[in-house]
Amino acid sequence: MVVRQPHISLLYAGAKVSEVHDKKSLYGQLSVDEPAVVVLDYSLSDYKSVDELLVAAKRFATVHWILFSNELSERAIRQVSGEENISIVLKESGEEEITAAIREAAEGRRYICHHVAGMLDGVPGQVDIETT
Repeated sequence: MVVRQPHISLLYAGAKVSEVHDKKSLYGQLSVDEPAVVVLDYSLSDYKSVDELLVAAKRFATVHWILFSNELSERAIRQVSGEENISIVLKESGEEEITAAIREAAEGRRYICHHVAGMLDGVPGQVDIETT
């Protein structure tokens, strides 16, 4: 559930990077390392719903979550977009946007990639994601 480690180590020398493979391990890690930035590949995670992720985001309120996925529905994106501690980056986003998302999350600010921002603003044709 970690984006390429060089992004993080280049931005923040000495940053601790941990890779976990399920939410139980993630919660255990966050219990000792909060506050933190979590880069979550939503499609590979064991979250069964966005609601479940939102509960985790509230439970670990000092954690900033970066959702890294192309498989979120428009409804799911709209659900999480109101959360100040959840950023959204598509897998097709460029290195510049991924780096910006990590930087903003480390500073405690939300980042929404350009494609998703266009969709949220109602600009037609700006996003090519699943819409269920």
